[in-house]
Amino acid sequence: MNFKSIKAKIMVLILCIAILPTAIVSIYMGTKVYVDKVKEVYWV
Repeated sequence: MNFKSIKAKIMVLILCIAILPTAIVSIYMGTKVYVDKVKEVYWV
């Protein structure tokens, strides 16, 4: 196990932790907008 691979794994982990909430929020918002549009189309 060399130091570079450990450092790279830590960087990837930090990146994933940083990106994950943003990804979840964007997926949630996208789904919410899509559901609202579908409701408008089918419920009116």
